[in-house]
Amino acid sequence: MALLGSKFNPRHHQSGEHGELWIVSYADMMTLLFGFFVILYSFSQVDDKKFAVVGKQLAEAFGGEANHGKSSSEVGSMMESRDLRALQLLVAMLNLGDTIPSAEKNMERNLSSANNMEGARQYILSKAKHDAELEKLGVSTMNKEDQLEIALPDSLLFQSGTAELTPRAVTALTRIAGYLTKVNGLVGIEVVGHTDSTPPASNAKFSSNWGLSAARAGAVAEELLRQGVSRKGMVTRGMADLEPLFPERRPDGTPNAENMAKNRRVHIIVKKLVPIGKSS
Repeated sequence: MALLGSKFNPRHHQSGEHGELWIVSYADMMTLLFGFFVILYSFSQVDDKKFAVVGKQLAEAFGGEANHGKSSSEVGSMMESRDLRALQLLVAMLNLGDTIPSAEKNMERNLSSANNMEGARQYILSKAKHDAELEKLGVSTMNKEDQLEIALPDSLLFQSGTAELTPRAVTALTRIAGYLTKVNGLVGIEVVGHTDSTPPASNAKFSSNWGLSAARAGAVAEELLRQGVSRKGMVTRGMADLEPLFPERRPDGTPNAENMAKNRRVHIIVKKLVPIGKSS
């Protein structure tokens, strides 16, 4: 054995602190595997009483036989069916309810909400986009995948450095409010103020662009409320200069006044109505 051991390459036989570093990686791997199997086990813990009700009604809804008149072993076999179990878990994961009728009601409610949102968006888009007066005032619309944005330029809304609406702004908001009131309670409305990156003057009313953008969003929201738009689902945000539409510096580093003016704006966003206390 001694002779056999002498043939070993000493480089392949490490000892000491560095030679045992693999144990740390091995222990980490085992810990991760253990955690993974704990998670899998927790997913498998299902409320069988709850799913028994769902399974019975799913079987009836899809034309299968109910459990009436069957032995306990037959019922148990049916409830362990893989396909039926998958349907049960799907209903549970979608949080549709404990029974088929409640699931149907929840799905109808969700579909109605989606239809309300899409119908409201199409209505406002068709009106605002083809409103010659709004176009003349520089108001534009952007139809995105899940929301509609109405952009009002700063030159229409406010005097420089202020959050007081101009008469032309009130005219534009009156027309927009006329469309929004038609969908009161069906959609949520978010009013977002934006500024350029130029900090306010030392003697300005607002000490930062955060305060200025928030005040401008609030002024627009207050005018919409005054014109009859529902406050249900309405929120305001001030974004300062964090979301510019155009670069404010030319390649040589000089300010681009035209782009800075385009970045000063307020957006009225028509989106899905989210009940208070829930997130979108």
